[in-house]
Amino acid sequence: MLNFSQLLGSGFRRQRHNQQTDALRYQESKQKFRPVIVWNITYRCNLSCIHCYAASGSQQFPGELDEGQCLKVVEQLAKNKTTYLIFSGGDPLISPHFFKIAQAAHEAGIPISLSTNGTLIKAETAQKLKELGITYVGISLDGLEEANDQVRGQKGAFKRALEGARHCREVGIKVGLRMTLMKSTLDFVKPMVNLALEENFDRIYFSHLVYSGRGEALEEDELSFAQTRSVVKYLIEQTEENIKNERKLEIVTGSNDTDGVFLYRSLKENNDPRAEKIYQKLLARGGNTSGEKILNIDNKGNVYPDQFWHNHVLGNLKEATFEEIWNEETNPFVADLFQREKLLEGRCADCRYQAICRGNNRARAEFTNHSKWASDPACYLTDQEISR
Repeated sequence: MLNFSQLLGSGFRRQRHNQQTDALRYQESKQKFRPVIVWNITYRCNLSCIHCYAASGSQQFPGELDEGQCLKVVEQLAKNKTTYLIFSGGDPLISPHFFKIAQAAHEAGIPISLSTNGTLIKAETAQKLKELGITYVGISLDGLEEANDQVRGQKGAFKRALEGARHCREVGIKVGLRMTLMKSTLDFVKPMVNLALEENFDRIYFSHLVYSGRGEALEEDELSFAQTRSVVKYLIEQTEENIKNERKLEIVTGSNDTDGVFLYRSLKENNDPRAEKIYQKLLARGGNTSGEKILNIDNKGNVYPDQFWHNHVLGNLKEATFEEIWNEETNPFVADLFQREKLLEGRCADCRYQAICRGNNRARAEFTNHSKWASDPACYLTDQEISR
């Protein structure tokens, strides 16, 4: 996740970072990092979005963790001092265990947020979420009413999701809208920003398309490089306008670490005095940190490097502890993730911005090139721009 508003704004929180070289920084033990966990507590969902990375649906999914097993996972996460826990799905609110699990996480002192389609959030639901200590709710919308309902496979989904977002806003929960960038949604980027501003929401998040789950069938719907550059340029400009006019709306992108490089290069080319400071912040952020600063747990207790990259199971929490699974000494793949710079291939291996991108999205790279260390095909910078 790349927060343009925090990077460009004068009021961003200063991030402490090691001034050593990137190579030395990532030789440090993973114990210095306590990861953010995205937990798909169920794959059941009342919608059927065409780009769903979890391939969720209304049917039952055999083997999902029961309530007792989920509570044991919470104990594991608390023991390992999880930085942040994001409940996802499917839609977490469909799970009969959600509120009890969230309560347990809250009581264990784990900061929690919710990723949902928003259609199931009534006024009383929002109040319960507030009482559970949920500080942020991300609600997915892919365009305005007609377009969103087509992408999400259900008429009326837009209206119900927007009502859910409003209910959360009214009880004081931070609200973010989320949208996937595709050719079919490109025309709605500006209208969605305007909607977030009109509704006084806190954040809008644009995710680049990843070929995972049902998203594997949408490779042809990915933006061209020219379209991607254009939309990212617009988002940077809109961020600057929000800062200038003291609007609270944060603009965030995800699933393409090229965005950080593009931001830095744009500032550098315009002799912006913030360029080098932002480069240092991007260096501290660490680019793609799948399996390092972020991990994913699915509905069956499998642990993955992130929520998109399900080709590689690190372990299962029914069979091993979190500490046993996420261990450089006993899990060679975990060790490889922490030294990925040595393993990257193609353009990623030779990129001058490797330190602030670190190979970008590995799920997309492997899907396209059949190698987990191959170049990410969604890097929209030219060979000349990234050449050492």
